[in-house]
Amino acid sequence: MGSEILLVELKPTFDVRDEKKLVDMMTTRRSDLDLALREFMSRGKIDFELDDTYQLVPALGFAASCNFEPLPGWIYFLIDDESHVSVRDYR
Repeated sequence: MGSEILLVELKPTFDVRDEKKLVDMMTTRRSDLDLALREFMSRGKIDFELDDTYQLVPALGFAASCNFEPLPGWIYFLIDDESHVSVRDYR
């Protein structure tokens, strides 16, 4: 298995549109994402070897009090009222 890139969207509340946005980035807009990552690498903004084996791992973060239906293969960051973060990994 190659490297993994965590693709994260953080918002105060859960919104299914954020899931859809990440799915779009990983599928129909994947070439745009690859181009942006390569651009960041060329500018020295990220230190990562992008090859054909890398995997994207989608993740969302939001308030722990939000209701959501977890998707298989996703990671969720849940932030409580005291700013403690718990991670739910559904991979």
